[in-house]
Amino acid sequence: MLGEGADPEANVDLIRRYCEAVEAARQAHSGHTVRYEELTADPERVLRGVCSYLGVRFERAMLEYGQFRHGPYRSGLGDWKEKIRTGAVQPAEPPPEVVPEPLIAIARAWGYNVA
Repeated sequence: MLGEGADPEANVDLIRRYCEAVEAARQAHSGHTVRYEELTADPERVLRGVCSYLGVRFERAMLEYGQFRHGPYRSGLGDWKEKIRTGAVQPAEPPPEVVPEPLIAIARAWGYNVA
């Protein structure tokens, strides 16, 4: 979730709204899907797919984002704390054992196995 000490219901609602907006964009526009778990497991393969979709040449330096200045990190959903500051792609955390009810439909729509 988003922050320690934060209201869990507010976090779930924020994540739900974010996911619904992403899904609306996915339905309205064609594009290339990148799954976080796949990106962290095999970043080169996934980035090569992104580059192919965009019609740009893959460069190995894309995997070394910590070697370049790119401005400050802004907090939000995702790994914006210590992981991103390492400058290297880090493994994804295991999925939660229990998915909050408001997120079950979107999790299923995105191919996750949830109860």
